[in-house]
Amino acid sequence: MTAHKKSSASSSDRAFYEAIKRKNPRASSFWLTGNNLYHAGLTLVMLLLPCIFFAYTKEASVTLMAWLAAGLVASFVMLFGGIFLKRESYKIAMKDGMDITKYL
Repeated sequence: MTAHKKSSASSSDRAFYEAIKRKNPRASSFWLTGNNLYHAGLTLVMLLLPCIFFAYTKEASVTLMAWLAAGLVASFVMLFGGIFLKRESYKIAMKDGMDITKYL
């Protein structure tokens, strides 16, 4: 019986990263940074929305609500910043002549 190595890839376009890592390190760093920002931002958005709802229903202080709202805005910035960086990595790959259609 052979051991099956399970991939720990969390992104559906991880194969694109593996291909671009060999061809263009700049684009791969954009992809990796964007992927990390996207997942961190998405996680924070999913955590902060219920927190804001709970704090609002329990009539929390204005200061707490302000901090939660600022955290939500920052997490959305991270989320969309990650999307932007991943898009830029695809643009760089296309400029280098890479066929990205097989990774979409």
